[in-house]
Amino acid sequence: MITFNRAFLVKSHMALAAFILPVALMFFITGALYTWGEKGSYDTETYKLQLRQPMQGNQSWLSQKLIAKLELRDIEIPSGMAKI
Repeated sequence: MITFNRAFLVKSHMALAAFILPVALMFFITGALYTWGEKGSYDTETYKLQLRQPMQGNQSWLSQKLIAKLELRDIEIPSGMAKI
């Protein structure tokens, strides 16, 4: 027969509760908001590029061109690495 001491049971219960309680709260809160009609939304923006010729060149040239255009329009420069 397997026996567990009280300290092990209390520690395991606390460890399980540390993971389960936040998840249960999240489901309760988001479920309540969904029930009350707060389903959330998002906006998308589309930008049309007006190119006179296809953009060809190396990556640093394209990155510099993009940063210049974003600064002209007061748009925040995205974080992360540039890639083609």
